[in-house]
Amino acid sequence: MIAEYTDVNSRLTADPAVKVYDAVRQDSTGKLLRETYLLLFPGAGDADDARATSPQSPDSDVEYEWRIRVVSINTDGIMLLVGKVRNLLSGQRPVAAGRDCSPIIVEDDGDVEPDYSITPPLLYCDLLISFRSNRA
Repeated sequence: MIAEYTDVNSRLTADPAVKVYDAVRQDSTGKLLRETYLLLFPGAGDADDARATSPQSPDSDVEYEWRIRVVSINTDGIMLLVGKVRNLLSGQRPVAAGRDCSPIIVEDDGDVEPDYSITPPLLYCDLLISFRSNRA
């Protein structure tokens, strides 16, 4: 999973305009920073190679579904990053030693949502990426 995550993250950050983090950006006082960036949330995935009849192994075939949250101060920033994620990831195969990964599928996972609990509000939009990682 670490190799697949590293590959996906490096594909996104290959574009200098794309910043990827694993937690919301805050200043030293804990206030949310008003920036445009991505949050990449990898999941453990679903190992599905006869697990019901045999023990799971570290090299099991896995179906991954990871959430990408786009954060921005305006809708232009949201649309720009959504487009970049689609262009950088759609159809690409993550590279991981000893694994054969399927092409990445990028799906919308909701509308642009404002967070009115902060002033001025930040905007969020979630995407899902999915792919299989099989034994090579």
